[in-house]
Amino acid sequence: MDSAKKKAGQVRWRAKNRLHIARYNAAYYSEHTEQIAAWHARPENRKKAGQRSIAWQRAHPVNRAYKRKRLAEFRKRNPGYNTSYANDHKAAKRTNVPFWAIPFFMQEAYRLARLRTKVTGFKWEVDHIVPLRSPMVCGLHCESNLRVIPKSQNCSKGNHIWPDMPTNAASRPLALL
Repeated sequence: MDSAKKKAGQVRWRAKNRLHIARYNAAYYSEHTEQIAAWHARPENRKKAGQRSIAWQRAHPVNRAYKRKRLAEFRKRNPGYNTSYANDHKAAKRTNVPFWAIPFFMQEAYRLARLRTKVTGFKWEVDHIVPLRSPMVCGLHCESNLRVIPKSQNCSKGNHIWPDMPTNAASRPLALL
């Protein structure tokens, strides 16, 4: 069997068995998370992975129309998903740092969150007590505005609750404030 026929057969098999492959990969990665993270942590492997990614992208050029179509399909399937939120949050953290902030204490909060996650078995996050981005208030990214709380609590809080907030502020429309 020549290589073109073999490759075509493999492509057909992968197309028919996408769900099976996805389940297999998910199970594999969940069982080998630590080994994979250790492999990626080594500088020489990080460089190899980056080079492999660049090579793949060059070998599989995707035109802009196709990317736009896929993005439109994703947005249609996930109407509440905001792709710019993560980037906006990172930018706010960079720009809202006062000159008196002590980076060591801020890093310690993030280390504590990772340690608590590892010890307790559920996710802990660093919370900004006064939100960085909110329609009514803007907090600072400094050690006095950080605390470590469970992820579920942080997600339920969102950017709507902070100490000393006006009563019923979260329920009032912005036009009335």
